[in-house]
Amino acid sequence: MRFDGPALLLCGVLSVTIAETAAAEPPPPSRVEVGFVGGLRLVVPVVGVQVSVPIGHGFAMEGLVGGAPWVTQDYIDSAALTMQWQLRVPYRRAESDTRRSLLVGVSTIRVLDQFFAGGESPTRLRPHVGSSWQWRRRRGMDLRLDVGVMTDVRRPVPLPWANVAAVFRTGHD
Repeated sequence: MRFDGPALLLCGVLSVTIAETAAAEPPPPSRVEVGFVGGLRLVVPVVGVQVSVPIGHGFAMEGLVGGAPWVTQDYIDSAALTMQWQLRVPYRRAESDTRRSLLVGVSTIRVLDQFFAGGESPTRLRPHVGSSWQWRRRRGMDLRLDVGVMTDVRRPVPLPWANVAAVFRTGHD
């Protein structure tokens, strides 16, 4: 696995700066969220599950695990496992039923056919940054849209990604 430390450091500085500007706003209520996700990694469709756990002052640690029915490049007609780990930093709470956040984390994609066949599976950590919009739809359920870019250390070209999720939450509304 490869790790891009300078890119993550830059994302961390950016998240702290935005968090300081949001400090005057009241934090959203603490709640654990589980979402069923449909998304894209570049042009590859992904379906999965996302979990968000509050860590205080509106911040949350999140994890996403998904499956892709095929992968482009050299592994056409393969299956892949995608994972994202990220910190969600609130930057704006416009209305009581809307939440906007900065997302900073790492993504990985593992080609399963190569992994189970004992071959080399190109798995690398890819730093990513994005934005999240979440709207309350009904008591205990939200609609969420995340968009962002990840980078590959070998080819420093931004790779777009997007997720749409139906999020079910615990805690206070």
